[in-house]
Amino acid sequence: TLSRDSFPKLDGKPKYLADKRTCVLPVKLEAGKTYAIRVNSEKFDNFKDADGKAAVPYLLVFKTKK
Repeated sequence: TLSRDSFPKLDGKPKYLADKRTCVLPVKLEAGKTYAIRVNSEKFDNFKDADGKAAVPYLLVFKTKK
């Protein structure tokens, strides 16, 4: 996360779908708010595939509609 305020509130536990490639993180989003979710970074690489290969660091930023 970038900050607590920019990370959505969790609404369940993360899980992988049957394809074993898709990870789902249930969240509750607020209207008119900007969110930032980081998958891995140079410092943290705990998000990995089944073979233990770390995902490429990625920052997802989006804003919900008012």
